[in-house]
Amino acid sequence: LTRLREHLEICRLDFAGEKLNYQGKFNQLPLADSEGKTLRLDHEPADIPIYLATISPKALEYTGAAADGWLGTTFSPERADAHLKYLRAGLDKAGRSLSDIDLQVGCPAEICNDMDALVTRRKKGIAFSMGAMGSETTNFYNQAYQRAGFEDDAKAIQSLWKAGKRDAAVERVPAAMITEFGAFGDANMVRDRFLTYQSVGINTLQLRLEFGANNEHFAQLEALMPLVPQ
Repeated sequence: LTRLREHLEICRLDFAGEKLNYQGKFNQLPLADSEGKTLRLDHEPADIPIYLATISPKALEYTGAAADGWLGTTFSPERADAHLKYLRAGLDKAGRSLSDIDLQVGCPAEICNDMDALVTRRKKGIAFSMGAMGSETTNFYNQAYQRAGFEDDAKAIQSLWKAGKRDAAVERVPAAMITEFGAFGDANMVRDRFLTYQSVGINTLQLRLEFGANNEHFAQLEALMPLVPQ
């Protein structure tokens, strides 16, 4: 968290057109006992918003306190407090509200007629996130699912994956760990899901499509875009 804070503070100095004179725990500008000089980047001061892609509770709280926007992932609107609870804590400390920050989250989306087939196809990706994206103590995606109410599932999938039982880990993924973390189904179902994201305060969706061929991506995108609330 200290590194994150220092990086943000250095960016603020840069964007404001200030000389880059900064002495932090991890970052020193210029380096002590060096020939470096305090420099100012060659551009006019600019009001450039800073977005933070955070997922752990402390980092989310800092995002609420200091950032202009949040780039979220592993987000379910039905279980929004797994993330927003901590963002609100930071916003409250800074005297701000949710309307003062752009809430932008990744939203896996797909128009389809066979939800069972979709769930089966997407289970492997969830199992990989639960088991392979970090150790048992530093897998932030796994921990986010746990906070969202899937503690037993997330831990069980991780244990199976770590034990080399990857097929069993994939099979262990419940449908809700997919369907509640995206927008899937026919056009009406997807439109309703987009509105559900909007109802909990999400301003911007990053639509994430899973298709191999470009023409499939474009076809899905053309079908999805009219469904996004303005």
